[in-house]
Amino acid sequence: MFVEVQLSSGTTVTPDELRYVFESVIRDNPLIFKQEPFMIDNFPFPNPYYAKSVKSIEIFGSGSPINVSVYYLNESDQKDETIENDGETISIATQTTLPSVKLENLWSSIIFEDGNVDIKETLLNYMETSLLFSDYGICSDTITSNRVLLLYGPPGTGKTTLCQGLAQKISIRFANRFDYGVLLEVNTHSLFSKWFAESGKMVKKLFDKLNNLAQDTSALVFVLIDEVESLATARQSSMNGSDPSDAIRVVNALLTQIDQLRRRPNVIIMATSNLTECIDFAFVSRADLKQFIGYPGKKARYEIFSNCIAELMTKGIIIPCDSWFGLNYESFHNEKYDFCQTLNHCLDLSNNMPGRILRRLPFLTFVYNKMNPPIQLNSFMIALESAISNEKEVTKYLKEKTH
Repeated sequence: MFVEVQLSSGTTVTPDELRYVFESVIRDNPLIFKQEPFMIDNFPFPNPYYAKSVKSIEIFGSGSPINVSVYYLNESDQKDETIENDGETISIATQTTLPSVKLENLWSSIIFEDGNVDIKETLLNYMETSLLFSDYGICSDTITSNRVLLLYGPPGTGKTTLCQGLAQKISIRFANRFDYGVLLEVNTHSLFSKWFAESGKMVKKLFDKLNNLAQDTSALVFVLIDEVESLATARQSSMNGSDPSDAIRVVNALLTQIDQLRRRPNVIIMATSNLTECIDFAFVSRADLKQFIGYPGKKARYEIFSNCIAELMTKGIIIPCDSWFGLNYESFHNEKYDFCQTLNHCLDLSNNMPGRILRRLPFLTFVYNKMNPPIQLNSFMIALESAISNEKEVTKYLKEKTH
């Protein structure tokens, strides 16, 4: 079981002090988290001051041991990591200190479904195992672990968002192990210099920055390389081009730097790709875990629409409906409400639509139908069905025009 405790902004209580309080209470009350649902007001803080210092308590999983992580959200702005190249200042990455207020609730908003495979749980297990092996000093030459994760699949399925949320979640889970986390999002397009043979050097300069960050062993460093195929282009394909040398130098430099990072136990590389056939196989082979991220299945689409509708109800745009809040994916098929039948049609109609479009559809529902809130749930569902049909027609037309 994981217990994640977020400190209130401005509190003077330290994470170590509050973790000791939680561990003491849990020892005296081993069934404290068995209550369903658990309410923060029911936690027996030994001092009211501690209660005021806690913003939220979240519980994940069950059973023993109970792992308590105490953290606060960093409110500092993201900053650009820059290098100098021939008199030019080039932004090569964006740096975010974790856990960040900018990524709050991101992990919980990500909904995936892949048959019986819990993708989010698999990714958490991968991260936790990577850090476990690092902490135990497992020889990476004996048992290979490069701490490189590759997410691949069609565009719009949430691969980048998943990486950002994963970095945030792991920085929270390991708040007791590391003082803070860093998410370095690489600007891959900036690494290609207009000067011949400079791109490989740019990659080297990027990893020099990364190594400087990783020298602080109290920091957990995540590197996100989005659309990695733009850096790790298959060398065989590059050799068939008119000027392959620079692309090959970039790939060679990237692979060399990744190999050298294995000695940094506090660095994890996350990469995403829409075009796996374009990635050099040597990079793919270095990825410990290669996870396909596809379009949301029907249950995932239900959860996405359900979350969006609940948000619109909470904010008063849709008139709250008790019948809606009593539903779940397993039960809504059997209900006779008109909105349930329309919802089922919406779920079938939205098959093979990316998650980011699914979350945009409630907004487009109002755009296409010019509705003024508050509106009835039945009216919204009918309009949502129309918006899905319209979006599919537009997407189909644009695909035909671009092929």
